[in-house]
Amino acid sequence: MPETGNQNPHHTVFAGSLFSLATLTGWGLIWLMLRERHLGGTIILADAHIRYSKPISGKPNAVADLGSLSGDLDRLARGKKARVQLQV
Repeated sequence: MPETGNQNPHHTVFAGSLFSLATLTGWGLIWLMLRERHLGGTIILADAHIRYSKPISGKPNAVADLGSLSGDLDRLARGKKARVQLQV
């Protein structure tokens, strides 16, 4: 059963909680990559899409797919904006 406060009337995880989990997972990976490369920058979620394939009645988890990362963070080192996409 999901944590108290994160379940809907059907006793599955609330969709907003799943969206937040996915967002924070992706944000966290980008943040770690910036730190690893000693790059500064502000992470902004400009666009997000989520598809709920089935209800989750247990403890949810999210995994960021590093292989899906597209874009060039190294532009930040040159003082330019960088746009990246990541699948979670």
